[in-house]
Amino acid sequence: MKSFWLSFCLFSECGSYRWILKRDLLSGEKSVVFIGLNPSKANSSNNDRTLIRIINFSARWNYKNIYIINLFGLISKSPIQLSKSSDPVGEKNDLITLKSLEFWRENINCDLWLGWGDNGQLHGRNYEVLKLIKNFSNLKSKENNYSKRVLSLGLSKKGNPRHPLYMPNQSFLRRFEL
Repeated sequence: MKSFWLSFCLFSECGSYRWILKRDLLSGEKSVVFIGLNPSKANSSNNDRTLIRIINFSARWNYKNIYIINLFGLISKSPIQLSKSSDPVGEKNDLITLKSLEFWRENINCDLWLGWGDNGQLHGRNYEVLKLIKNFSNLKSKENNYSKRVLSLGLSKKGNPRHPLYMPNQSFLRRFEL
């Protein structure tokens, strides 16, 4: 049984990169932009293990719209393949990340959930994306405190936002300190 009713997915022309995946759940009130490590086999009609976890957590936390982007756009079942690639990020991944962060900034009912784990440190990619997030969260606004809407399931021993696949069902989102 599928717990979503609408799906959208954007791939590179070559099909080796996934830029964004969206799932709309049947109920909920808020949106969430999730930044993970890299896409696996999930697409417009199929879920992978990580996406199933994200959907289940999001439904429990009252999210209706889930936007999934990644530090690395390269589709791979194993993070080891990222280190073997000459371009694990992909040419449009930064643009999609910027557009997703703009969407988050402009929508008070949208949270930003970070969950890439320690493998996000490859080529310092985690620091590049965290810098972008800091720039967006430091923009002044009378109505919004962006930094309070940057969340994770906690930190790994190396200080990275925990990957949802390896977290217990009872886990909850907490503020991620930028």
